[in-house]
Amino acid sequence: MTVLLGSDSAITSLFTPLTAFVFLTFALPYTPCVAAIAAVKNELA
Repeated sequence: MTVLLGSDSAITSLFTPLTAFVFLTFALPYTPCVAAIAAVKNELA
């Protein structure tokens, strides 16, 4: 995120503890694209 926003202070002004929790709740279970799933399946099988 620092690369996108430019500094750490921008991150702290963007993410409060509540918005950080909501962001993580949304991002963690997010399924990767079909190509990534196929690549993982080929590597593991």
